[in-house]
Amino acid sequence: MATFRETLEALHRQYPGAENNTRRGDAFERLCKWLLETDPRYANRLQTVWLWDDWPGRWGPDFYPDSEYLNATGVRYSSV
Repeated sequence: MATFRETLEALHRQYPGAENNTRRGDAFERLCKWLLETDPRYANRLQTVWLWDDWPGRWGPDFYPDSEYLNATGVRYSSV
């Protein structure tokens, strides 16, 4: 399994340069969503994880927060 640093370096290799900042950020957000949904340390604590663009309560374009999630008891959290 890759370390966090190795994962970031892989994203930079796959999406190099400033012109790919958005694509790299989107890939990182999808990775974080996947981690929250699959890692046993988080998956059993969270009911639903959305990327901002997929969240039913979204009120505008993605700027902050990047994701929303409900814990197992239905409390909503945001992350940036």
